[in-house]
Amino acid sequence: MLILSIEVKQTLFASSIPELENVIFIKYELTNSGKVNDVLDSVYFSPADDTDIGDATDDLGGCDTLLQSLFTFGSQYDAQYGINPRQCTQLCFKAQW
Repeated sequence: MLILSIEVKQTLFASSIPELENVIFIKYELTNSGKVNDVLDSVYFSPADDTDIGDATDDLGGCDTLLQSLFTFGSQYDAQYGINPRQCTQLCFKAQW
């Protein structure tokens, strides 16, 4: 088994400002310890998603590569949300810190 020794730090930011009350910012910092290779080439990193909206058994999801986003929505009538179930969209963007 190959152990890469990559350290992952995750920080979450949220706000009580009304315009941002449904927004969570997540910052990831990845560090290569160099125990296997000093340089890792072609490394891909992606957050995982398991959003449940109302009845989780009928949720569908997808991605929009142009908007760099993930989305989840209920596909059927939902006892909690009715005929217009809510949806959740996650935008993925890169920022310099």
